[in-house]
Amino acid sequence: VKIDADMEYVGNLWDLLNPYALLGGLVTLFLFTFHGAVFAALKTVGDIRGRARALAVKLGVATAVLALVFLVLTQLDNGDGWSLAALVIAAVSLVGAIGAIAAGREGWSFALSGVTIAATVTMLFLTLFPNVMPS
Repeated sequence: VKIDADMEYVGNLWDLLNPYALLGGLVTLFLFTFHGAVFAALKTVGDIRGRARALAVKLGVATAVLALVFLVLTQLDNGDGWSLAALVIAAVSLVGAIGAIAAGREGWSFALSGVTIAATVTMLFLTLFPNVMPS
């Protein structure tokens, strides 16, 4: 982002809507929608549970593809060993969450998708710290 000598943002809205930021928004949207579909499958029964489970599997696969691209780009741009470890944890837990929901293990899937969210946020903070808005 555009930052002047006084460390103040000098860009406009269109500078913020770059492909990386939009991909990050899509990853966030899909990850939390996946997490919500898993929760719906966990807390319901019957037809709704089956539909939520099927939707969660589809969302999980889409999330995995988007998240892998986003997290690898983030790692290549600014990552280190710690952020790589968080990336691996996020990826493994997401794959586990998808496998668990496909197997009808909603509780495990919900827990693993929660780990995915925590590891993804951790990875982002590790790659951006101490410059949360790098220029």
